[in-house]
Amino acid sequence: NLLQYVRRFWHNVRDETKGGAALAKLFLLSDQHFQDVNPVDCGWERCQPSHSFGPTARMYWLLHYVVSGSGVFESGGVGRPVRAGQMFVIRPLETTFYQADDRDPWEYIWIGFTSALTLPAPLREQAVVQHSGLSSIFSSVLRLEAMTQGRELYLCGRIFQLLSLLSERQPSENDYVEQARTYLASNYMMDISIAGLAGQLGLNR
Repeated sequence: NLLQYVRRFWHNVRDETKGGAALAKLFLLSDQHFQDVNPVDCGWERCQPSHSFGPTARMYWLLHYVVSGSGVFESGGVGRPVRAGQMFVIRPLETTFYQADDRDPWEYIWIGFTSALTLPAPLREQAVVQHSGLSSIFSSVLRLEAMTQGRELYLCGRIFQLLSLLSERQPSENDYVEQARTYLASNYMMDISIAGLAGQLGLNR
């Protein structure tokens, strides 16, 4: 259970200025100036009731995965309820506001990064994303605490895993054409039959 793991992992990290009621952890990262994906911010927090942030805008992508509890995320002038198991998406230069519920405040893990890639449609088009695979990706981020080197590369791996997860869809005809071209270009020296090519692409002849 991700919630139990988080609480056990951070039980000794307390914000003394708030009477020990809040838990938080910020993972320190070095800006490696990676082009495709460059992690710049990462952490975890159990928020106090009604804790809020914003309105503000950032220069990078910022993804919050809600481990437990609930709250409200506002972007584009529209407020949306967000609950455990969902991720809310903050895009570069987008003004947002978010606030924990006053009775059941959320806990979340966040990842911030810049990217030169065209990101999957859910990140570009949706304010709140839900997918069963998000939990394992974000829980693995907590392993950064035990790492003294290579945090940025490790986090790159988790971000690419997330991008792959959100890119999953049924292949189109153009996808199959491009895969066939790539396969033929890489294996031109082999005797390739139509049936063999169809098998490689997972298609019936």
